[in-house]
Amino acid sequence: MATVAASVQICRLLGGVYELIRIFNKKTTEYVPATIQFGVFALLSQWAIFAYIVGNYQLLLATTAGLTVNVVTLSMYFVYPPLTWTVPIFNIQPVKKVE
Repeated sequence: MATVAASVQICRLLGGVYELIRIFNKKTTEYVPATIQFGVFALLSQWAIFAYIVGNYQLLLATTAGLTVNVVTLSMYFVYPPLTWTVPIFNIQPVKKVE
């Protein structure tokens, strides 16, 4: 059962990968909500620690994959800042799009 749950969790990564592709295509993180990304980071970090402590390595693998996609998405705020709003916690100021 743990293998099925981990497999489903890995399939859920498609949404995060889609967001990364959209960021690369638009060259901005304007449409990626930062507060949700920070919340997902906090939750996935807790699940990864829990999976490690209890020795559930299938869950740890799936959670680590999700955490990796989340960290890459968070790092995109530094590479492609949003156009009209300041990123909370990182305090990254908005930039005007160069045309």
